[in-house]
Order: sequence, then C-alpha cells, then structure tokens
Amino acid sequence: MSNIRLLFIYIFLYQPIQGKVKLGIDVLEENNFSIIKNKKVGLIINHTSINSNWRSTIEIIAESNVCELVAIFTPEHGFDGKLDEYINYGDNLIYNVPVYSLYGETLRPEKRMIRNIDYLIFDILDIGTRFYTYIGTMKYCMEVANENNIGFIVLDRPNPINGIDISGPMLKNINVFGLAGVHNLPIRHGMTPGELALLFKADEKMQLNLNIIKMEGWKREMWFDETGLPWVNPSPNIRNMNQASLYPGLGLFERLNVANKRGLPSPFEMIGAPWINAYDFVNSLNKYNLPGVNFTPIKFSPEEHKYSNELCEGIYITITDREKLEPVKLGFIIIITLYKMYPEEFDINKLWHITRSKGLIQEIKNDPSIAELIRYWNNDLDIFRNKRGQYLLYP
Repeated sequence: MSNIRLLFIYIFLYQPIQGKVKLGIDVLEENNFSIIKNKKVGLIINHTSINSNWRSTIEIIAESNVCELVAIFTPEHGFDGKLDEYINYGDNLIYNVPVYSLYGETLRPEKRMIRNIDYLIFDILDIGTRFYTYIGTMKYCMEVANENNIGFIVLDRPNPINGIDISGPMLKNINVFGLAGVHNLPIRHGMTPGELALLFKADEKMQLNLNIIKMEGWKREMWFDETGLPWVNPSPNIRNMNQASLYPGLGLFERLNVANKRGLPSPFEMIGAPWINAYDFVNSLNKYNLPGVNFTPIKFSPEEHKYSNELCEGIYITITDREKLEPVKLGFIIIITLYKMYPEEFDINKLWHITRSKGLIQEIKNDPSIAELIRYWNNDLDIFRNKRGQYLLYP
C-alpha cells in the first residue's frame, strides 16, 4: 500500500501543470522559429522576456542558430528591470550584440540602430495600464518599423490583471504626453500586447507587416497567478500581484505630492504625506464602503524620493477580494478625499500630468459623487469597449 501511495504522490507532484499557458515565445520555439528563419532580427526585451520554463527569450533566439541577432533594445528600467533613471549602455554588448536603451537619449530606435534589420520582435510583460510605459515603447517601435519597411512581431503575453475589466477616462490628447500616453486608451485597457498592437496599427493606418504569435491556453478572465507561468517583477516597484492589481488606481499619484512608490517597503499598496492625519483619512475613505479593500492607518518614513526621511501618515491598502476591486475608482476616491480634506496641501493640478485633462480636474474640484465622476468618462469608455472587440484574440 505504501508503494502505491508513493507512486501516486510522485505522479501528482511531477506531472506538468494542467492548463499552463503557452507564451508567444513558447509557440515560436515549437514552430521552429519559421517566421524568422534566415532573417536579421532586433529584440525589444527586458528581464520579463522569459519562456514558461524561466529560459530567457534572448538565449532562446540567440542559440537557435536560425536567424541573425543584430540589435537589442530595452525599455524603461533597462535590461535587468532594476533602474529608475534614464539609461545609457555605452558600448555594452550582450551575446556580442549591441544594446540600445529606448529610455534615455532617444525613445525610438534610430536609423543607425536598425540598419539591415528584417524584423523587430517585442516580448515584454505589460501590466494592463495605459501609463505603464512598455506599451508606449512598443508603439514607438512599431512606428519606426512601419516607416522603414521592417516587419514587426509581438510574442504575446498575458494581461496580468485579467483581460476583461476596463475602466477610467480615455486619454484624448496624445501629442503632448510621451511614453506614458501614446494612444487614446482608458487607464485600464484589458488587452494583451498583441491585441494592442493590432489596435495601434488600425488606428494609425499603418502599412506595417505585423505578426502576432498568439499564446495558447490563456483566457481573458485569468489573473497572472492562474496561468501557471513564472512571475517576474515587471519593474522595481511592482513586486507582486497585489501591487499590479492596485496600480491602475494608485499609479495616478506618481506626479502628485504624496509618497506611494519609491523608497517604500510596499509601493502602490500605501500612500501618505507629512500633512495627512491617518485616522481621519481612513475614516473618510471608509464612508464609501468600497468592496474588495480594507484601509489601515499607518506612519512611515520614505527612504528616498518624495518626503525622504520625513515622517508621513497615510493608509495601507489590503485587497480582500480582487474580483470586486475597482482600482481606478479607488484611485479617484482617494484623490477626491484628499482634495476635500486638504485643499491647500494637496496639489491636485499635477494630476494633469497623468490624465492630460483639465476638465477632469475641474470636475473633481466641483465635488462630484463618484457616480457622477464615472459618468463623466463612461460614454467614451463604451465607444472604446465596442471598438476593442474586433482586436481581441482570446476568449
């Protein structure tokens, strides 16, 4: 009997994970790299560019011997995903190939960097939020490829905070924004990088030779920790699924005069400032009876960045049910509450750097109910929801 039990345990533990998602890079490898055979390619990658068994995309492609790797491009935070400033690689080489930062002196590949390239390949994990800059890098690279008759391939990856929920105001003026707002999208867009690439191509009327290497087994309702795939922190301050889930709302504060990101033990799960009374703040937020979250009053001193080494008071946000969590709504309720409580101290006008909408800021100053604020952007959101349907690749 004990031998049978041991055999059962062995089979249970060592069988492949059922329902494990295959990434675009997995599918490309399974298909023997046929689309890039004998081609010269440039990779747009970072530390999240790994297959379902933790092997890096650059290693897989460089050692495949089916194509010639001639350039590597990296987005914000660099190749290792650890940097918070602009990047200059100098004469650095990886696999004896030059590496170029697209978050430094230039945000787009220059002609000298793409000479003789047949395909640019994008393989980076996004986190489903408009102002997360990786999709901005993808769009800029698509535009360069389109202008220079270079093919573009997206090795698709999941939207880690699911591909169903969309929310928040649309970005209407993209001409003055940069990487954090390259397209007219809501804050939470509910799309994968491959689906976004299809949308970008259609909206910008590109003649681009675009190929999406689809995932296998991914469904829209999946959160990343339901895919069976290895989690890699996509950036220095997104360190777990809770932070990724809160980011569409708490990311709104990056330019505002509160601490919620760098120098904190739990970025995007806490927020505060020296002029906040934590207990009053929690009591005001609890009046909204928001589902899916709890607020805890805290005191902390950021190690760097905003209010470095100053004593701050604020809140810690605990997710109690992510299916009920509405992060964008949460973010705007916190903004409304701070403006009501501290109209002199809280510099709400800097919200323009993320929303590019003076009308939205004025709407908040008019003291709306949250239902009124959501109605402010819902018409545009309905139009986007209908349009996006034609570019969705997964059930």
